Amino acid sequence: MLNAAAEVSLSKLQYVHLSEGLRFASLAGSRRGKLVLLTVDTVKAAASGVTFYYAGNEVWLAELVPADCIAVLAEPEI
Repeated sequence: MLNAAAEVSLSKLQYVHLSEGLRFASLAGSRRGKLVLLTVDTVKAAASGVTFYYAGNEVWLAELVPADCIAVLAEPEI
């Protein structure tokens, strides 16, 4: 489960950026502070009405992803 600070930080983004793979997510996520990788249940999110937009280079965007579709990846295997 995400803590409250993480949820507030995510809610301030214009778009949530989603990577197709761990390698790119790790590169992008390690630019600021400690790396924390999240997983998104995209099937559940889409069923909840989330629209995903392909931005290119293995990156997808979404305006909002419900908290119950997001989990912290316990042990990233990169």
